This record gives sequence, C-alpha cells and structure tokens, in this order.
Amino acid sequence: MTVNLANLALNTGDAKGDIYISIEQFAGSTFGDTLIGNDGDNVFNGGAGNDSIDGGKGKDSLYGSTGADTIHGGIGDDSIEGNSDSDTLFGDDGQDTLSGGGENDVINGGADKDTIGGDGGNDTLIGGAGDDTLDGGTGNDELEGG
Repeated sequence: MTVNLANLALNTGDAKGDIYISIEQFAGSTFGDTLIGNDGDNVFNGGAGNDSIDGGKGKDSLYGSTGADTIHGGIGDDSIEGNSDSDTLFGDDGQDTLSGGGENDVINGGADKDTIGGDGGNDTLIGGAGDDTLDGGTGNDELEGG
C-alpha cells in the first residue's frame, strides 16, 4: 500500500481512491508500506513489514516498528525511531532526533544539529553537517562526525 498525503493520485492498494482531508496521522499495515507526508506535522507508524516512510515537510514523528525500514525525515525538526530489525534512517534537513533500535542500523543525521542514538546492535551513525550528538549504545558501532 502507498499513502501519499502530498499527492493522493499516487496512492495504491487499499489507499487508492481515498481522499484525506486534514489527516496528518497514519498507521501502515502488516505488509511493506510506503507512507509519504505533506507540509503538515505528520505522525506515521509503518507497522510490520519492510516500510518506506518520508515525512515531507513539517515537524514529523516517524516510527518504523517491525521490519527493515527506510525512513526519511524530510524538511523540518523530526523525531525518527526505527525500532526492531535493521533500519536505515535519514534525518535530512532540520534538527532531528533519531533512534535505531535493537539491530544493526545505519543512521544519517543530515544537515543541522541532530541527536542520534544507535541503541542495541552494531550500528553506523553518521552525523553530517551541524553540531551533532552521537551515542552508539551497546554493540560494536561506527561513529562518523561531520
């Protein structure tokens, strides 16, 4: 299923043909979903499955849940949590807070001042531009400043 709040014509699966007015919070299914935000402050929970989430603009809260997820914060000060499984997280523009979860995650802060936590697993944390805070947590982690 694809849910694109910025362009409803791109919705697929159960979301195809649906119209969303003033909707900024969405939960995915137990399968691999694609959730794309708009200019609002979106709250997305990918649910189970290998999900792709993009917050778009706004101050977003993005959660991966189970599955190997890829999450982009987009423009804005975002909060991103990969949760379980090996996730790939991107803060993009804004002062973001990113947290990997229990597996081997790759976390990129992007521009601006970010706070990045690897939690468990053997993680790769990349600060990018800005005055970032990196905490690998448990495991054998690789930390790269910007």
